[in-house]
Amino acid sequence: MEGVSLKALKGSSIKLAKVELGAGTVIDAHDHPVEVLLMVVSGKIDVGIAKTRKIMLGGELAIIHPNVSHDAVAIEDTVLIEAYAND
Repeated sequence: MEGVSLKALKGSSIKLAKVELGAGTVIDAHDHPVEVLLMVVSGKIDVGIAKTRKIMLGGELAIIHPNVSHDAVAIEDTVLIEAYAND
């Protein structure tokens, strides 16, 4: 996907991913069958989780519960860390 750089490490039960998003990158609504833990390392991103939207900055955390629709738009160049069970 244009504007996205992904590096992932997959263990026997957990996946950890570093996601770099260029400013203006849009992540369309989607969901996962497992819980996702999200940490914004740097940047600024507009995140929608279910029917709630939040502007997140470096150092902020979020939990995305299983099967909950979420989307995002990178307002600035943004680096995220995501952790989730292997699905």
